[in-house]
Amino acid sequence: MERVSEPTSPRPGGGRPSQVTLAAWLTMVGSAFVVLLVFDRLAGLHTLETRQSVQKVLAEPPGSDLGISVDAVIATVRVLAMVAAGCATAAGILGYQVLRRSRGARLALTVLAVPLFLAGLVTGGFVSSLVAASAVMLWLQPARDWFDGVTRPAPAAFRAPDAGRSVQPPASPPLY
Repeated sequence: MERVSEPTSPRPGGGRPSQVTLAAWLTMVGSAFVVLLVFDRLAGLHTLETRQSVQKVLAEPPGSDLGISVDAVIATVRVLAMVAAGCATAAGILGYQVLRRSRGARLALTVLAVPLFLAGLVTGGFVSSLVAASAVMLWLQPARDWFDGVTRPAPAAFRAPDAGRSVQPPASPPLY
């Protein structure tokens, strides 16, 4: 029996834009890295080295003006790290749902991007910023049209106005 494959359609009116695929995979992989970075941060949170570095920050301005203890800073970092891990876990799941064209997942991922970005600063901030930026990518074109189910016609191919004809340069003005 001969297997007939369906013709693949180009992006307009067809499949998922590569921008959505990239954003979803960045979200899923980045979220996994944020969770791993949180585990690393929490594992080293109660070491003598961490305590000394926090004491050093709190001993000099502007840290000395805050009026908080070392234990309060460590507790705050712990809470922020757990918030980052929770948001990253939810973002990873929502990233998969985005691949399935879920508009609700796109909205929820955008809302989660803000606390993930802010709380992710305790883990270094780069990976959580990447996840937040990928959520923003889902609101740009052509991803917005794909989520809305809008099919736009393919742009016409660029063609030079004088294609096929020889073009002579304009005559130079006479020199007086």
